[in-house]
Amino acid sequence: MRFVTIKTIAPQDLQAIHRIRSELVRQRTAKVNQVRGLLAEYGLVVDRQVATLRRALPELLENAEIGLSFDFRGLLEDLRQDPIRLDERAAEMDKKVHTPPIVCLLPSVCRLSRGLVQLAQPPFFVRWGDGKQFKRGRDLADWLGLTPRQQSSGGCWR
Repeated sequence: MRFVTIKTIAPQDLQAIHRIRSELVRQRTAKVNQVRGLLAEYGLVVDRQVATLRRALPELLENAEIGLSFDFRGLLEDLRQDPIRLDERAAEMDKKVHTPPIVCLLPSVCRLSRGLVQLAQPPFFVRWGDGKQFKRGRDLADWLGLTPRQQSSGGCWR
């Protein structure tokens, strides 16, 4: 059984910031999908990317020929502001994150995870901790689920 190391206050705060930011991004995606769905009911199809919707909405709101009611245009204008606010809050969370320097106590673990560290350094190290619970890099890989499972029957080969 592998025991979890007790986190100090700073890693807990950092993990909370990452979780809040992740939730803000999820809410933004949901809001964008809601707007796209509402527009699709009027026969207006907008690409899935957030930037495309941001460019298309002002044009759709100004175009009188597409048949949107005045009330619906007001609703869309309100909904257009929501992803902007969520992005601003996510940017605030980004400013609160101070990436700690990588201090590796286990060289084999650092060699194993070097590429992964660059992609997800803060949330990864917050969950991982100081690495003292791993005897070697393979233990970390097992903990992350990066090693293949054994699929043999356990029988002998002919």
